Amino acid sequence: MKNVFSRQLPCALLLSVFCTTASAHPTWFDGAVKQRGERFEIALKLTTSHFFPKYETAVSPERLQQANLITPSAVAPLLVQDRMDDHLQMRGLVSDESSAVWAVAQTKMAEIELGPASVQLYLSELGQPKAVTSRYEKTKRWRERYNKNAKVWVQLSTAPAPKSMLLPVQLPYELVPRTDLSRVKADASFVLCAYAHGKAVPGAFISLSDSDGEHQHQYADQKGCATLTRPSGAFLAHSIYIQESTDPDWDWQSHFASLRLIQPESTSSPQQSQLSTKKARL
Repeated sequence: MKNVFSRQLPCALLLSVFCTTASAHPTWFDGAVKQRGERFEIALKLTTSHFFPKYETAVSPERLQQANLITPSAVAPLLVQDRMDDHLQMRGLVSDESSAVWAVAQTKMAEIELGPASVQLYLSELGQPKAVTSRYEKTKRWRERYNKNAKVWVQLSTAPAPKSMLLPVQLPYELVPRTDLSRVKADASFVLCAYAHGKAVPGAFISLSDSDGEHQHQYADQKGCATLTRPSGAFLAHSIYIQESTDPDWDWQSHFASLRLIQPESTSSPQQSQLSTKKARL
């Protein structure tokens, strides 16, 4: 059954500190794929935003740890073309015979430190999780290291997807489909699984936001998998994995994950009218 919460509703956090919220800032891909002779040109936009499908902030090229197209037989680079105010333009070419490829982007670790007022607001948005609240009450300090991991399934043909598309690609945190995403119809159920460095994350809290601003939220089972419903339009699946830091200088370490689907008929952005044409400083 479709599990839809109200628009822009902060999530309840598991006591074991798994979370995703509407107010979080997932980094995600948008774009299109076109065939150029025997090769496919994949034009992507990488953005970080509060609410899908609006673009808000471009990822700095200097913050990218990796950006690649992953096929069953090779890894090709995703090249930065330009930086706009609200997104990073990227492009790649593949000539692989595969029917689908992954485009991935992983950012370097970054740091954030919150003051008492910000922490209380943050905890409220997270549903006052006992594990996190208890630790903060003892330390009176909130220092967090985090990174963002974006994936997009790029469909190149109508042929069935290779099995490699249903396996993790070894990101710090990622969402992996159990079935061919390109063949899942609107209002049909499909399964996503959460993996951290290739290992399943039981109990992960996985959300799906659609272009109408509605959200689905599901807790993963012991295999790290949750069942969601595909909307009729564009969608973004996302999750955050938070753990206590093993570094005494930091309290928390978190990894964001996002997942999208791009098919050949997608020739424009889900919010094309909001595209920025003004270039930002690099």
